Amino acid sequence: MNIYTYPGLPLPQVNTQIAKAKGTYVLTPKGILKIIVYEFKDDPQLAEVLGSRENNYNNIVLLLKSQNRTRPLPQIRFAYYYWVKTLLNPTLKAIGKTLGMRDHSTVIHGIRTYRNLSQVDKQHKQIHANLSKHFLTPKS
Repeated sequence: MNIYTYPGLPLPQVNTQIAKAKGTYVLTPKGILKIIVYEFKDDPQLAEVLGSRENNYNNIVLLLKSQNRTRPLPQIRFAYYYWVKTLLNPTLKAIGKTLGMRDHSTVIHGIRTYRNLSQVDKQHKQIHANLSKHFLTPKS
């Protein structure tokens, strides 16, 4: 498996497949978020937060942009902040704007919290390991 594929995740367009074949595919913040949401999709607390809504990407993104602090939404946000900063290195302000107009200090807090949780929390260690395998595997 290389950096551009993820099992079970549907490809958004045929153009993406062509770009991958040509080697011109670029990982985007939206692509990173889709992969992170895929990692959290089986979390029972996420289904509880969604309530009667369907467990799909668009519904989860709407909740992520809200001020909702119910677990696991902040954890998904923190993972997103960490991986976008690590892989794409945009400004903290730009990262915060993508998920509900948050400021740079919120992004800094999220990145630090994600690092801390991935060192001490068992579930976070597993999620971080899965995301690391996906994002940090060299392109073949």
